[in-house]
Amino acid sequence: ESIRGEVRVLRSSVGTDTSSSLARLLEFAENYDLNMNIYTNNCRIFCVRAEREVERINAETLAASLGAPGRGFALRSAMAALAADARLVVGVCSASSLPVVGLFGV
Repeated sequence: ESIRGEVRVLRSSVGTDTSSSLARLLEFAENYDLNMNIYTNNCRIFCVRAEREVERINAETLAASLGAPGRGFALRSAMAALAADARLVVGVCSASSLPVVGLFGV
C-alpha cells in the first residue's frame, strides 16, 4: 500500500544492483538546486521531481532486468513515462499554487 507522497525505489534481483539505483537517486538529490523559494522551488516541488526521478530509475531498472523487451513493453513504457510526466506537471503546478492560495485564505 502506498502513502501519499511516498517515494520508493524498485529493487531488482536480476542483473542490476539496488545500491546503484539508490546511488543515482542520491546523486539527483545532491545535485538539486538548493536555492529554495516559496513559489518556484519549494520542498513540495523537490518531492514531485524526486518522485519522477524514482519512476525513471525504476523504469530503466525494469527494462534492464527484462533484457530486450518486445514492442508491447515499449508502448507500455512510453505510456507510463507520459503518465509520470503528467503527474510531474500537475504536482509542480499544485505545489507552485499553494503559496498563492494561502495568500487569499482559501
